[in-house]
This record gives sequence, structure tokens and C-alpha cells, in this order.
Amino acid sequence: MPRVADALSLARSQGRAALVPYVMVDRARTRRLRSVVEAALEAGASALELGFPFSDPIADGPILQATADRALSNGTDWTDLVESLEIASALLPTAVMSYANPFWRHGLDRSLPSIARAGASGLIVPDLSLEEA
Repeated sequence: MPRVADALSLARSQGRAALVPYVMVDRARTRRLRSVVEAALEAGASALELGFPFSDPIADGPILQATADRALSNGTDWTDLVESLEIASALLPTAVMSYANPFWRHGLDRSLPSIARAGASGLIVPDLSLEEA
């Protein structure tokens, strides 16, 4: 599977916008994830942004905050992220979007390698400072 950067470069070279839909990881919806990603692919998606819920999503609007709350109330955890990433990245280049805290809490020595093995080809951490990046 090509990397997210490659998918975006291809869209640019073809003179078209890249469609990159966002999907929140949610344990209650994992079994439907493949069909959601397939629909995104059929609609012309170049890549996918897979969000991992966090309890204090300060950079998100009310819809994503509510979605994160629902996912967390469904018991979504790191294993759900890895499973969802394996499903999604088999179909589309996939970037993970999460706040820094879940990575620190899970342990950087475990979290980053686990999402890389699961197929992540990009990472968005909106609350990471430039010094920490």
C-alpha cells in the first residue's frame, strides 16, 4: 500500500484534490469499518485519517468531541486502534490522528511501533509542540 504522502503527491500530479475522509475508531463499529473504507475508496478517497478518541480533544469541534466521547464510552482502547488500522490500511494509505496523551499513556516505545506494524503511514498529533515533534 502506498504511503499517505505518495497518495497526496499522486493527486497533486494529476491536478486533482485529494479526498481524505476522517473516521473515528470505535469498538462498537469496528465490524463495519471495512465497508466504510470501501465506500470511501469508491467515492475517490486518496487516503484515510483514522482518529483515536481522547477525553479532552481541545482542537476538535463539537461533532468530533461527541464522537470521541461515544467511542470512549463504548470501551475503545489501543487494541481497537491497531485492529482498525490493519483493516483500513489494507485498503487505503492511512494516517492516525490522536492527541499526544494516548501515546504517552500507552508508552512511546510500544505505541509508535505498534501503529507502524499495523500499517500507519502518517501521524497527526495536533497538540504536540514543535519542540516535541
